[in-house]
Amino acid sequence: MKAVFIFALIVCINAYPYFGVSAVEKEIAEQKVSMIDARIENLEDIRRRLLDALDATYEDMFNSGCTKAKAQLKKVVQELRKKIVRVDSKISSTKSLLTKVLSGLNPRARNSVIRHCKVERRFAKRLL
Repeated sequence: MKAVFIFALIVCINAYPYFGVSAVEKEIAEQKVSMIDARIENLEDIRRRLLDALDATYEDMFNSGCTKAKAQLKKVVQELRKKIVRVDSKISSTKSLLTKVLSGLNPRARNSVIRHCKVERRFAKRLL
């Protein structure tokens, strides 16, 4: 009888991460993930616009004949590159925030949140 009790206790302890998900906790996680995902999309859109501006600036730089204009455009290119690097770092920090939120959940809740919020697999891949 003791053996059955100990076995049942071990099974319950090992299975605990798959049970015990409160609906409120899951709902809060879904809201956080949705907000973070929207922030990532916004930052990626900003990054795309900066890259388009950088491309246009390079085109203007190669088409301009004046050396003063080229020097000015080089400064603009340097500033755009710095801004792109800043946006990239913000994107990576936001992605790490997403992984922190998802890693705080148990496996069943995590999978449910990923499916419900349609989190991109590349973000959630590390956690699955």
